Amino acid sequence: MEEIIYQGVAQKLNEAGSYLQDHNQPRVAHVDWWKNQVEEALAATPEGNSGIAWPRPAVFVEFSPMQVEGNAVNRKGTGEVTLHVVQDAVGQGSEAGSGVQDDFVRQLQYLGKLLDWLDGELVGECGARLNHTGQVRDHSNRPLMHERLTLRYTVRLQRSTP
Repeated sequence: MEEIIYQGVAQKLNEAGSYLQDHNQPRVAHVDWWKNQVEEALAATPEGNSGIAWPRPAVFVEFSPMQVEGNAVNRKGTGEVTLHVVQDAVGQGSEAGSGVQDDFVRQLQYLGKLLDWLDGELVGECGARLNHTGQVRDHSNRPLMHERLTLRYTVRLQRSTP
């Protein structure tokens, strides 16, 4: 089930390209499963982000355990998917009116534009509907800005026939 939802999320993010560009935002450049890439990349390249192996902005998809209810005939699964949104951090010195501040504000708006595109949408062949449940922003001014967007999904589970 996770693979189907992952593929649906990846497709929706790909389809968001024109919408993002219309709102002065870059297309998602890379989508992958979450494997703690951000911390590993920062540990490997502490001086900057030039050695990071994936293009940005990137979205990494992480699943929480799915809760299953019902019986063998009528079951539903509920879980959360966390989208780790990773962008290159904007430089420091973001005083009012500076180009750096404008870039930083645009970068902060990126998560909202992704949410506008995904919240309430059906993804994958299983009909999982994504509903926004939370977000965490990282403003530590590291070489990467790492934000997390959490979405809950519910799906009907059908038993495969042997």
